[in-house]
Amino acid sequence: MNTTVLAGVLATIRHTPPWEACPAAFLAGPLLLLLFLALLGLAVWYLARRSGDAARGGSAEPPEGAARRVLAERFARGDIDADEFRERAAALGWTVGGSSGRRP
Repeated sequence: MNTTVLAGVLATIRHTPPWEACPAAFLAGPLLLLLFLALLGLAVWYLARRSGDAARGGSAEPPEGAARRVLAERFARGDIDADEFRERAAALGWTVGGSSGRRP
């Protein structure tokens, strides 16, 4: 009797389409694929944003250094005179020349 029941169950399983046997299992594959693609997209977006920050200056010099560099470039081009250079350098907290005795 057990073989008859087992044979009937196996026959039913063999001829039942997967979506009728377990609809949740049939939908799990596409849902997992969508979840994987969403995670992959988030990872690509995060890495692109992170590398973009570094390319835009994520590891650039601090603002004070940039201000000093611009000030020195303007003085070197002759856009400002020595007195104005010293005044603006003092406003930035920059002691120009130091102890070397050199003047800007």
